[in-house]
Amino acid sequence: MASPPPRIVDSENVSGLINTVMSRHQLRSTEIRKERRAFVVHGRGEFCCNFCPNTWESFYSWIQIDLMDQRIVYRWKMKCKDCYVNPRHIGVEPTFDIEETEKLIEKAIYLYKGERFPRGSAYRGSRIPHPSILCEKCLWGQTQCWLAINR
Repeated sequence: MASPPPRIVDSENVSGLINTVMSRHQLRSTEIRKERRAFVVHGRGEFCCNFCPNTWESFYSWIQIDLMDQRIVYRWKMKCKDCYVNPRHIGVEPTFDIEETEKLIEKAIYLYKGERFPRGSAYRGSRIPHPSILCEKCLWGQTQCWLAINR
């Protein structure tokens, strides 16, 4: 019998997960400096259009994590490739499974410590950039968010 897929993490219940990952690094929220509390990281997010049954994933799904308040501050939206011309379509926020959310929290902690995130955990799926016109982080086509990663 196959095991059920990992739960999707809601922004409302992420504080316990952030606390757990921070404790592995011997960090407490009270030790986080205010001026270095929030970090923007990217990973594999899943999207579901609210106008059609289309679903997709993107390795370039961006969120901002606040280590002091132990919450996800913001999730950058993407639009569906089939419905993006609809003026009522404002984009949908990504969802992340527990394993991916832990990786994103780890990335934020490494950024806080001024260290590089260790490579080696391969992602399934494509790393081909998305059309920038569909991405809020790309300013709906004005920039390319994936180019800022290696700067």
